[in-house]
Amino acid sequence: LSADGTSLVFRSKIESVNPAAISFDAAVARVSAVTLLQHRTGHLLPSDASPDGRWLALYNMYDRQQDVFVMRSDGSELTRLTDDDGRDWLPRFTPDGAAVTFYSNEGGKYESWSVGRDGSGRTRLTDGSGGASYTMFAPDSKRLMVANGANAPTVRIGTAPWPMTAKTTTTVSGLGIGDDVLMPGFWSRDGRWLSGYVMDRSGAARGHALFDIENRRVRRLNDDSDGFELAWLPDHRHVIYFGPR
Repeated sequence: LSADGTSLVFRSKIESVNPAAISFDAAVARVSAVTLLQHRTGHLLPSDASPDGRWLALYNMYDRQQDVFVMRSDGSELTRLTDDDGRDWLPRFTPDGAAVTFYSNEGGKYESWSVGRDGSGRTRLTDGSGGASYTMFAPDSKRLMVANGANAPTVRIGTAPWPMTAKTTTTVSGLGIGDDVLMPGFWSRDGRWLSGYVMDRSGAARGHALFDIENRRVRRLNDDSDGFELAWLPDHRHVIYFGPR
């Protein structure tokens, strides 16, 4: 405020975060040409690619109204799938690519949902299961993983009928790595792994790890990541993640 109280100085910011496609040579692990797929104002983050590679799932994190979107992998046909007051997070494609799962506080607390790629058939997948932070179907389309929690994550796997509840799920144990714990956010499309970030007691990310579904064992991948997400290459043997440099 000015000394006489008649004027106000303020600062505003318009920020754009748009998805981009980067050419990648898997044989030599090298990236090259970058192509912006959108040129919109605001945040639009890709969070998954459909199993056939033709579609991307996205969400506009931290916008005033945070919704879920899909678009073709070339950036065309951007479509808003949700349009509500809830904060909708991290869409993941179902195994057939016809719908996405996500989590939302539309009902007051965070629960898991799904919605068709055309915006139809919105379905609540969890109810009273202790909340939801990540949600994704197994490749068999029958099992659903739901992870939630801050410093003490809980991971549950359940099946239909939907919505599943705490009584119809199984809690996954064995996610500890010393004093840290794995927070899974993705079910690999070969069905073997739950992948996610390693969380220390303060809630900070300390690298990534895998959980072997069959053997119930955790394997740490790295401790030099900068961020929560990692992506699987199509061979299901390699992942890509962001480093601090």
